[in-house]
Amino acid sequence: MNVPQFEPFVGKEEYEAIKDCFDNNWITEGPKAEEFKKKICESLNAKYGVFAPNGTLALYLGLRALGIGKGDEVIVPDCTFIASANAVEMVGATPIFVDVNRLNFQIEVSDCERVVSEKTKAVMPVHLYGMAANMDSVMKFANNKNLLVIEDAAQALGIRYRAKFCGTFGEVGTFSFFADKTITTGEGGFVVTNNGDIHQKLLSECTCLLQAGCSSFDRLRITVRKYFRNHKEFN
Repeated sequence: MNVPQFEPFVGKEEYEAIKDCFDNNWITEGPKAEEFKKKICESLNAKYGVFAPNGTLALYLGLRALGIGKGDEVIVPDCTFIASANAVEMVGATPIFVDVNRLNFQIEVSDCERVVSEKTKAVMPVHLYGMAANMDSVMKFANNKNLLVIEDAAQALGIRYRAKFCGTFGEVGTFSFFADKTITTGEGGFVVTNNGDIHQKLLSECTCLLQAGCSSFDRLRITVRKYFRNHKEFN
C-alpha cells in the first residue's frame, strides 16, 4: 500500500483561475497576485506583505531586511527543515542550534539562554507541523536579550497562538506556498511585517532596481549560486 506524503487539493476553481490569467495575458505577478497578497494579509491581520520565490528566500529576504549578516548569529531550533539554517548562512550569518521540547517539537526557549553571545542578533522560532511555538516564552526571551524575532511559519499558515496568528508576533514572519503546504501555488513564499520601515527594506531587497550596476535580484542570484557552490552536499 502506497501512502502519499502529501496530496495537493486542486480542483475546478484553480483551473478556472489559471485560465483567467492566460486569457488576460497576466502570467506573471499582476492583479491575481495583488488580490492574493491582500487576502493573506487580511486573514493574518498583518499590515504588510511581500512575495518571494519560495519559503527559503522569504527567510533570506526577512533576514536581510532586519540587517542580519556577516558576523551575526541567529538561534535556530535543531528540528526543522534545512531551509531555516540555510537562509541564515545565505546572508552570511551563523545558525546556532538549540533543542526542541518533547511535547510538540517546538523550540525549547530555556535552551536558548545557553547559546546567547555578543554576536546573537535574532531568534528564529519554527512553527513545525502545523503547531505553534510558545510565543509568550519566545517574545519574553527576545525582549530580555534585545533580540529580533523572525518566525518561520512555512507550515503554520492560519495557525493561532493565544488568538494571534503565527508569523505576526516578531518583526518578520515568513510563509511557504510549496506543494505540501496549507495553501499551494506550486512554489512561492511570503514575508509579513507590521513595521513600515521593515516593509520598505523588504521592497528594496526584492525590487529590480539597478544599484551600482547590479539589481537586488542579481545580487540575490549571485549569493545563492555562491552558497550552493560552497556547499557541495546540495549538488
